[in-house]
Amino acid sequence: MGLLNDTPYIFVYGTLQSAYNNEYAMLLRAHATFIDIAYCFGELVHIDWYPGLLIHTGNKQQIFGELYTITNKTILNQLDEYENIDQGEYIRQIITVFTQHAEYKAWSYIYNTKYMVQ
Repeated sequence: MGLLNDTPYIFVYGTLQSAYNNEYAMLLRAHATFIDIAYCFGELVHIDWYPGLLIHTGNKQQIFGELYTITNKTILNQLDEYENIDQGEYIRQIITVFTQHAEYKAWSYIYNTKYMVQ
């Protein structure tokens, strides 16, 4: 997807959250500013030891995560690598997320159901 140009925000719900200390979660925290706890509407599926977000129209399940403002746009390429964008496991797309005070359009990693092993 290249460089961030549509929104400076990213919503993370899994291993990129601040509770994790993997290389990519630390990279995100180094190049983004935490805004607030946020949620979107969708469904979480357990892939292995990590979750995948599915966005369904009409789904009213709140999926909680963290909302950040990205201060260094080039980190998206590294986060894309972590989320296996090139292999098709995840798709980075802009979704609507909500905090207690506002609504945002933010990048998030959506699980690609075509990648699922049947």
